[in-house]
Amino acid sequence: MVFFEPSAAEAVVSFARRRGDKLLYRYRNLNGIAVHAADGQVRAVAAYGQLAGVLAVLPDGCAYPAH
Repeated sequence: MVFFEPSAAEAVVSFARRRGDKLLYRYRNLNGIAVHAADGQVRAVAAYGQLAGVLAVLPDGCAYPAH
């Protein structure tokens, strides 16, 4: 998942398309998108993290509550 400032929305979505990533979902209320990276998670996290206006990039995975 990629979270970004509202002003960066179109730039981030355009970037995903240029990379060839599959846009899985757009979280309009959270200013984020879920993508399936064409070249793997490690490269995608690094690439999206360099974009202006991107606040956080979270790789796919499971989250569990702390005990």
